[in-house]
Amino acid sequence: MTDKAQYLLELLKRNVKAYIANPKTKAVMVTGSVAEGLCDEYSDCDVMLYYDELPSEEELRLAREQNQGVELIGVLGDRQEGAEERDFRCKRG
Repeated sequence: MTDKAQYLLELLKRNVKAYIANPKTKAVMVTGSVAEGLCDEYSDCDVMLYYDELPSEEELRLAREQNQGVELIGVLGDRQEGAEERDFRCKRG
């Protein structure tokens, strides 16, 4: 694993802690160039969280706040149908 991949993986681990603390979280999966070890300093981090039941908006807001206010930049999907994608911009470092 490259130093850049290790750095981004540690960043992911730090940022998912607030989400995996929720008992509704069942799994976390890292995908993309970070998972493959092919990332560089311009790579994004692709991570998926799986839930038996989606967290409430309040639970998600609290998790974002615990991550020093990561910025929500997009939402895809339909909560009513049980599937949703949220895109965030996280602080590095």
